[in-house]
Amino acid sequence: MLWELIMAGGSYFTLVLEISFAFLIWRPNLRWLMICASVLMHTGIGVIMGLTTFSLFMLCMVLAFVPAETHRYVVGMALTGVSFAVYMALKPALPSDPVQAAAIVRAFARDWSSHNQRIDPFMIGILVRSLLAQRRAL
Repeated sequence: MLWELIMAGGSYFTLVLEISFAFLIWRPNLRWLMICASVLMHTGIGVIMGLTTFSLFMLCMVLAFVPAETHRYVVGMALTGVSFAVYMALKPALPSDPVQAAAIVRAFARDWSSHNQRIDPFMIGILVRSLLAQRRAL
């Protein structure tokens, strides 16, 4: 009896998600919800049904809806470590001069990595707010 409810619920979830995905993915406030739900559904299909190739293809298709800045941020975190992540977090508050911006990012990354191996979002937020306040004062 329980398995019948699970199978029926999974079937309805899949139908609702696949039909609504084409319409709701274009709404910015629902985009991440649709992407996460689709990733979960296709991961479940790959694990439970054994359709790994299909699931990987569909996950690649869904990743096409993730913004380029997010791709750059994740790849930068994986490949270059702290400096790129700090740059992406500080980008709105950095000065327009690239030499000054690089110096700030490098100094922050060096100082932060000497104290701790991971980036604390709270500390980055404090630094961004202080840089924005300094730029407004100029």
